[in-house]
Amino acid sequence: MASTRTNYIDGTTGEKHVATVGVTNKKFITQNTVSFAASNSVASDVVQVLNIPKGAFVTSVGIYKSTVEDSTLTAVVGDATNADGWIDTAVNFENLGNVNSLVSDAYPALGGKLYTDADTIDLTMSAHAGDTAIFTVFAEYSIIEAVANA
Repeated sequence: MASTRTNYIDGTTGEKHVATVGVTNKKFITQNTVSFAASNSVASDVVQVLNIPKGAFVTSVGIYKSTVEDSTLTAVVGDATNADGWIDTAVNFENLGNVNSLVSDAYPALGGKLYTDADTIDLTMSAHAGDTAIFTVFAEYSIIEAVANA
């Protein structure tokens, strides 16, 4: 049965800020490596993969696939507001490589998205389960202090 899966961002999966560019302007890159080999996904799951704090202006989201899925598996990438706002062309987990948010997707076409409340970056899985794919999801964002402290 499909559900919203939060176990990938429960604090034990290694989600972390990996870079800070100019601490005064609070620009971050955050990433999380997800292993469906360690915890399978179910068909049509919404898999929460990155925490996004209140006040974040996210400019890009991407996925690097390091281990392929052994069967058909695709997903779109978005958030609670728009399931495919970041990557609306289904990401195919049957091949290796990098997939970045494209200008044809909703949020990149707007230059990014301001999160006025905390949210998550989510993968909405296809009608197939995942049990071997390993991939890293990453996002770049700046903190808008006026929103973060509101």
